[in-house]
Amino acid sequence: MLGIDLVAGYLLAWVLRRGQHASEQAGTEVDRVVDTRLRRLFELVAGRPDTASALERVVEEAESGRRQPTDRTRASVEAVLEQVAGQDGAFAAVLAEALADVADALAQQRDIGTVQGSTFHGPTAAQFGDHNTMRNTFGS
Repeated sequence: MLGIDLVAGYLLAWVLRRGQHASEQAGTEVDRVVDTRLRRLFELVAGRPDTASALERVVEEAESGRRQPTDRTRASVEAVLEQVAGQDGAFAAVLAEALADVADALAQQRDIGTVQGSTFHGPTAAQFGDHNTMRNTFGS
């Protein structure tokens, strides 16, 4: 089943962060892959006349400085996507593929900082984070 709530969430997140991304992050290759796939998802939805209008309010809210879309806007985007995907099986399939691509890119982003099967001798420091919180671990 197509996760319309996930599609809507990714669309909203990309619109809200696309302006911040250029100014706040240098961007790793993995970040660029995530952004490329989010942009593809956005363009897929925005490129259809029957879905583009649902994204206009999201763009307006992002440009006004909101850090999160309103509940009403989120519900509107989800309702439009659900209706269009339900009526157009080909669009639903392409949307599902784009959603899977975003999920894969996000999984790569999460995995980029893992250390597995490594042995350290002597003092060792490791730093892990998700861009919101940071955990430092020191030990030998």
